[in-house]
Amino acid sequence: MKKNKKIFIVIIIFSNLLLLISCKNSNNHIKSYDYFEVLKSFKPEFVNHFPRTEKKSHMELIENGEYDATKLLLQKKLSINSFEKLYDSIRNITSETYMADDTCLFVVNMFTTKINYTKERKASKEELKILDKKCLLNKKPVANFWGLYDDANTRCKLPEDFELFILDAKNGIFWDEKYLTDGQYMPDKWQHGYSKGIAMNKKSLEVIYWFVIW
Repeated sequence: MKKNKKIFIVIIIFSNLLLLISCKNSNNHIKSYDYFEVLKSFKPEFVNHFPRTEKKSHMELIENGEYDATKLLLQKKLSINSFEKLYDSIRNITSETYMADDTCLFVVNMFTTKINYTKERKASKEELKILDKKCLLNKKPVANFWGLYDDANTRCKLPEDFELFILDAKNGIFWDEKYLTDGQYMPDKWQHGYSKGIAMNKKSLEVIYWFVIW
């Protein structure tokens, strides 16, 4: 992969039906990859919360992510029993829990949307002041889910009913630097890092596993 190229990965599965997201930007290079092969391409500690019971499915790998962090997202809809079992277990091991409608949610590259994804400048100077807000100081970052949803009422783009359970998040450099963002849309302490977790919606019984590195 050429320098300054990153990977944006989205896997969406509803009731074992695979739906693929493609990017409208003609500059993107899209390939098809197997779900398990994609998981193997990341360090085990980054993706060990993703389910290993999926049927073999293909997904899209979109190269040309210099405008966003690298993300791996798996979206599923569960039965009530499966959802409740996962919900109860995840509450016991999570390090932080937030609601999607938190007005000071700390989101990785929070200014990125479907509309401005390929634009070099995503936020005005006034908007960038958000990164200096004190309410962000003790919070851990979550993914920007614009590839799945684009809810204008929440920072993470998820519908407000989602709960976000952070399993791990650390600041620093954990990947080849040539694949990292420039950190201009993150606070100084978190210019680089990673976050992983699970977002859950009790009403829709949706679950989204995430890993993001920037």
